[in-house]
Amino acid sequence: MRQLITIALWLCCGCVFAQDGPKALLGSWVKAKVEYRDGTALPDEDGVKHSYLRYSFEKTSRLFVALAYEDKGMAMAYSMGKGILEVKSPQGFTMNRFLVERQTEGEMVLLQAANGGFSDDGCVRYYFTAEPSYQAGIPLRAEDVLAVTAGDTLFAASPKVYAKYSGPVSFHDFLTANIPSYNTVQSSDNTFLASFIVRKTGEVDSLQILESLNPVFDAQFTKAFHKAKGKWIPATLGGRNVDVRMLERFRFVSSRNFLPLYDYSSKARSAIQAKEYLKALYYLDMGLKKVPTDADLLYQRAVVRLRLGNRAAACEDLHQIKALGKQTADALISQSCTN
Repeated sequence: MRQLITIALWLCCGCVFAQDGPKALLGSWVKAKVEYRDGTALPDEDGVKHSYLRYSFEKTSRLFVALAYEDKGMAMAYSMGKGILEVKSPQGFTMNRFLVERQTEGEMVLLQAANGGFSDDGCVRYYFTAEPSYQAGIPLRAEDVLAVTAGDTLFAASPKVYAKYSGPVSFHDFLTANIPSYNTVQSSDNTFLASFIVRKTGEVDSLQILESLNPVFDAQFTKAFHKAKGKWIPATLGGRNVDVRMLERFRFVSSRNFLPLYDYSSKARSAIQAKEYLKALYYLDMGLKKVPTDADLLYQRAVVRLRLGNRAAACEDLHQIKALGKQTADALISQSCTN
């Protein structure tokens, strides 16, 4: 749900450029910072502020927008001219415009156009770092290492080290299109989780289904997984290929829960904008009764609890987000939950 909302915000919102043309954009760029045009900070409740965001530009004028490090992202098109980057739907309709304010080998700064163009106070400025530099700046943690055998290290996938899927769409989208029973189970309240290892040679093995959905879905997933085994790019660390364990998850929410969840989320966001935090807390509590593991609602509730001065409860929500495998809570944990 957070991905749907964040992509919608990114699509609807949009100064000196050293290299004009698509070639200058090629590669992957990860958001390092975001602020308003005048330099003021976005509020913590704005999902864009602390969420992961990566733009990957390809030679074919395709752009992939990813909201999770392990995901290839949503496929879009782009064009570049006179310092203006236009992001388009696959059908060619312009959906967003950016002014490229600065670009070097390791940094790119984009100003997103708002309703009033690039001079509008609502414009948002994105600071991007080239992904290799971004990854080099992340410290390696003890929990990033899963096993050491005969001198070989197996790493857990993280923003610092992960394998990339080289197919024309994201691995998740490929699986969705190749699992015949997907449309049947997506209206249920279920979770599916599988792990596998991408070796430093690019070979893929050790598929394990950690959370089964049902025998039919599991078998179809396994068949689709093996179809894509030859399309993985090994993870790298310190300039060398390494083994990494990847996770693939499907979370399904039934309409009887999703529709109330969406309604509570919308009402909570309106209340937060009006600074009616007790009202927002009520809606968020109701939404989380429907889906207790919704990371977006947990994040919003943590922000509301911080606004109300309940830091202990806010930190519980933030650590629950962390336990779900999300990085969106990391900044607030560092700011508010380290004592």
